[in-house]
Order: sequence, then structure tokens, then C-alpha cells
Amino acid sequence: MKVVDLDILYSALQEHGGKSGGPLKPAIVRKVHTALSLVFAQAVRWEWPARNPAADASPPKTYSGELEPPAAAQVRRLIEEAVKAEDGPLWAAYLLLAVTTGRRRGELCGLRWTEVDLEPGTAAIFRVVKIAEDNKLVIAGFPKSARGKATIALDEGM
Repeated sequence: MKVVDLDILYSALQEHGGKSGGPLKPAIVRKVHTALSLVFAQAVRWEWPARNPAADASPPKTYSGELEPPAAAQVRRLIEEAVKAEDGPLWAAYLLLAVTTGRRRGELCGLRWTEVDLEPGTAAIFRVVKIAEDNKLVIAGFPKSARGKATIALDEGM
């Protein structure tokens, strides 16, 4: 295999390597590159090819910059505007919970009122809601990591 073969593969994956021929995100293509790099590195150790073609390939770049959160005034204004909308109070409550806890969207969408205890000011994160291939919401079980399944403190202002 040549370096150009890997570059062609990465381009093809980005364009139509996903489900139903859709595009794959650059981060997923980078994972493919990492796996191939490991495979070729082992093959070189076994002296099958003379060198690792993945070492010179060009996988897509991924964004790894720091996230820049909005200023407190912007968040406050967003919540105030949400309250005015048709589903305002619910949307505003979700936004407030999101910005004060930092939890993932799917974790917050999986939260039920039975898991919120206002007296001590806690909420238990037990499940995650995801969007299935048919665009329906699915309860997908537990959060992404073991740390994700937790009881979180709620801000007194909530």
C-alpha cells in the first residue's frame, strides 16, 4: 500500500464513508488513520513492508482549539429571550440547567422530575437520550463515561 492510497481512502471516507453513504466527520477518519498506523507499525516490526505508509499520509485535520463559552451577560439575555418564547419556561429551565451544571445535552434530556430533589438541591443523571437513525429519540442507557452517571448539585437560583 502506498501513501497516496491512504490519502484517497481518507478523502473517500470523508465524502461518503458514513451510514447510507453520507460523510464521515474528520475526527472519525482520524481514528481510522490511527488504527491503520498501528496496523502498519506492527507489519513493519514483522518486516512485511519496509516502512509505514500511514506515517506520511494526510488524514484530515480536526479542530482541537479551546471552547470559548459565552459571556454571562449573553447567557442571561438568551435565557430572558427563551422565557418570552412559546415554550419559554421549559426552554429557559433547560438552558439554566445546562449552563449551571455543564452536563451534556443527552444527559439533561434524559433527566426526569423524579430524579430531581429540590430540598437538598440535587439531580441524578442516570440515562442519556440520543437521536436514532430514523430521527426518533431513544433512551440509550447510561452516560458516556462512568463519571457521567452521578448526582449533581443544583444552583440555589434554580
